[in-house]
Amino acid sequence: MYKYAQIPSQMVADSKSMGENNDCTVKALAVALGVPYKLAHRHFELHCGRRKGRGVVSRKVLPQSLKNTPHKVGPYSNEKRVSLARFCREHPVGRFYVAVSGHAIGVVDGVVYDHTDSSRRMVKWAIRVYPKEC
Repeated sequence: MYKYAQIPSQMVADSKSMGENNDCTVKALAVALGVPYKLAHRHFELHCGRRKGRGVVSRKVLPQSLKNTPHKVGPYSNEKRVSLARFCREHPVGRFYVAVSGHAIGVVDGVVYDHTDSSRRMVKWAIRVYPKEC
């Protein structure tokens, strides 16, 4: 079942305090892994080559950067896309980093954490993460 929640206020505050923008990938990873924004920010900077204020093509860099975190890349692609609402119905449990067109979203147990509620977005790529502390 699709549910929507705002990105946690602490994450938004941390993003602003660091003068960030175009950081949906950082927020999505922080939500998916259940870690603070600053830790996810550092991960993208060190392991994915992300520069401040710039996005990254996460599908190309994220799986390789998670070598110490168990994960599984889903069967979604440009050719095999599903809506975000359907994704949540098909994956009601688990922690996911989800890429939609030009944007990244964190999904935890069917709850979509984003700045806007848009169940019609099409999932282009997703990765399920199994953080050790969760």
